[in-house]
Amino acid sequence: MAKMAAKSAIKDTARVLDVPLQESNRLAGLVPNGVSSLGKMFGWDDKTLKEKVRSEELPKVDELKLLLAGEGRRIVPKPFNKQILLKARCATRVSTLAG
Repeated sequence: MAKMAAKSAIKDTARVLDVPLQESNRLAGLVPNGVSSLGKMFGWDDKTLKEKVRSEELPKVDELKLLLAGEGRRIVPKPFNKQILLKARCATRVSTLAG
């Protein structure tokens, strides 16, 4: 089974929660290209992040971490930012284990 990309997991979760497509696209747009697991990305230390993510995308990772903590700018109505990221992180973890 192929890994579920993090962006797809966010969009799928947002769709289930009836979040408008435009808003879910903005949230998914914060995920750096090539990241397949939000759980892994959130667990990376600064050194690993700098190795795996392009420098211009590091602020996006910081914004995602703030949103997961319940902070950061509002992209979709609260509490959906955090709820979407938590559920999408679980979805990418499950698909990674299944793959």
